[in-house]
Amino acid sequence: MKSSDLNIVIAQHPKTSKIQQKTIFGALAWMPFALILGGMTPMQAQLPIQFPMVVAQAKPQISAVDLYNRGVDQLENGDYKAAIALFDQALKINSQDADAFYNRAYAYSLLGSYSEAIKDYTQAINLKPDFGDAYSNRAYAYYVAGNYQAAIADCTQAIRINPKNADAYIYKGNAYDDLGEHLAAIENYNQALTIDPKNAKAYYNRALGYNRQKNHLKAIEDYTQSVRLDSGFAEAYYNRGVSSLQLGKKSEAIEDLRKAADIYLSQKKTQNYQSAIALVKQLQQTQ
Repeated sequence: MKSSDLNIVIAQHPKTSKIQQKTIFGALAWMPFALILGGMTPMQAQLPIQFPMVVAQAKPQISAVDLYNRGVDQLENGDYKAAIALFDQALKINSQDADAFYNRAYAYSLLGSYSEAIKDYTQAINLKPDFGDAYSNRAYAYYVAGNYQAAIADCTQAIRINPKNADAYIYKGNAYDDLGEHLAAIENYNQALTIDPKNAKAYYNRALGYNRQKNHLKAIEDYTQSVRLDSGFAEAYYNRGVSSLQLGKKSEAIEDLRKAADIYLSQKKTQNYQSAIALVKQLQQTQ
């Protein structure tokens, strides 16, 4: 199981001030003429009757940038469906905004709609061919969808554009790992850690690679680094416990599994919690 956290930067347009709309004015005035009849005293001309001026107010228009910024705000608030609706409106006004496609794709990813995310990342890339983050994010979507070769190709492009993209190396490693190419996976995790030595995900995923090679000691070292960097990384505790069990260290295994169970419980991941507790009970019964 790979770490599924997304480290994706939300592309931001600069905030803009409201655009003042032109106001349309319409005035109605009626001026009756003075009537003069022969043989009669002329009537004093009347003053024109003044009607109040009617002002036609133009309906305020929301710009694409305003809609985009509102969408970004909803992303930050965690309301992904509202964000998508706002990006929809922004793109109806400006269909050439690569960032709007990118962020709508991000929202779709967070909702688990990876096919829609791939479509939008593709649009973003078509509009901005050197959009490195769009390549790496589309790679993640391809990976989750099981299209590992496409994920590797996108990661390669993302790394070409930005050689310091640690996430692209991680996603590339994940794809290689699921293809059974564990050495290639570990090489990519190594690259990610060279760029970002404090990346808990890279340590965790490299540990999985070591597990597959039956190198449980190295796996334990990497899981330990993961939990040092992220004390709430339940999966790392769980897998370190399983690795310790592979080495016959039952007490260490039980301790880590209990820790994982506590974290799962606090995170309200009931199924994971129950699995960890069940394994702890099974190990205690065999002592």
